[in-house]
Amino acid sequence: MSKPVLTYFNARGRAELIRLCFAAADADYEDVRFSREEFPEFQKSGKSPTGQVPLLEIDGLVLVQSMAIVRYLAHKYGLYGGSDADAVKIDMISDTITDVVTKMMAVHFEKDEARKTEMQTDFATSILPRFGPIIVKWVEDNPSGFFVGDKLSFVDLQSMLVFDLLPPPLQAGFPKLKEHRDKVAALPRISAWLAKRPETPM
Repeated sequence: MSKPVLTYFNARGRAELIRLCFAAADADYEDVRFSREEFPEFQKSGKSPTGQVPLLEIDGLVLVQSMAIVRYLAHKYGLYGGSDADAVKIDMISDTITDVVTKMMAVHFEKDEARKTEMQTDFATSILPRFGPIIVKWVEDNPSGFFVGDKLSFVDLQSMLVFDLLPPPLQAGFPKLKEHRDKVAALPRISAWLAKRPETPM
């Protein structure tokens, strides 16, 4: 059987959580990367059903949409808890984190500097104070130190990834999430990936 092929830009972006799932599972795959300039040619190829990336070819499937891919891998590699109740909790937490990421990315890609400053202030004083404590409570309420159950799930990887995107002054306001981030990052397979992954802007 051929190994999975992941195609994305030479960046972490929407593919990094997928790569972390492969790392957590110690699963071999091909990490195909291209430049922004090469993307139009990729779109013309018709390889992606929607013309979008990340794209994953696995088990005879051609998959797009990053979180759909993550959930497929989580089911396949045991990163989705141990029961349906665990799975829905993981989805609930993941979707909440995704809400925060959506706001964060809107700030990142805003081109108008005055508007960008307003959005940064809103994120730091409204969005993060609203959602951050909710996310903290979910991890605090679980004695294992993971978000759900007693083992790693994809939402632990997602939280680590997003925490690393926060500016240090905002990270400082959430020591429990820093503790969780360090626990996940210290897992041998995750630590190995973080040490060897290519250096990219984001």
